[in-house]
Amino acid sequence: RTNKDGKEFGGEGQFGMARLKDYMEDTGAEFDMDQFIDDPMLQKKVGAWHIKDIDKEIAKIKNIPANLSDQNGLRAVAHLGGIEGMKKFISTGGVYNRLMRYYIKFSSGMEV
Repeated sequence: RTNKDGKEFGGEGQFGMARLKDYMEDTGAEFDMDQFIDDPMLQKKVGAWHIKDIDKEIAKIKNIPANLSDQNGLRAVAHLGGIEGMKKFISTGGVYNRLMRYYIKFSSGMEV
């Protein structure tokens, strides 16, 4: 649950508190990490919100290169590297933070 820098992640989607706070600010919900981990339905709600939020951000990006336009791949990159990390990934042509392997792994019809 806790990584090397002391940040805690948990639940089905391995969400950190920063992302859970985004959810709480957007929805008005209130809970802590333990409550989140103990509530599978809340985990599903947060997961669905998370994907929808990422999709909204992807839709705002102009001129996504064709080789980086797979929705599932971009979702995976945003999940791992954050929305700003996904934007940087796109703007650097897939170089930023070595996320290309993750993008390819989750892109439709592509294999590593």
